[in-house]
Amino acid sequence: AYVWLWDNFRIIELPYDSPWTWIFCLIFQDLLYYIGHRAVHEAGFFWGLHTIHHSSEYYNLSTALRQAAIQDAGLAIYDVIQVLFLA
Repeated sequence: AYVWLWDNFRIIELPYDSPWTWIFCLIFQDLLYYIGHRAVHEAGFFWGLHTIHHSSEYYNLSTALRQAAIQDAGLAIYDVIQVLFLA
């Protein structure tokens, strides 16, 4: 699916060997993750999946790692957005 999206829907083609491409992708990926995570906190259904992550009285590694699998699948759409720019 990735190759098909790249072949048919890419917006621009960034050079993979340029450091600026990697810096851009790092910032862009972080921004997309923030937007997706913020949406999870704002939307009721997704908050219901995400609330287990915030359910402990103490925040530690085991609490941080509690995530719903369906949430990760939903956030993967933000990873696919980068296919419009990179091969």
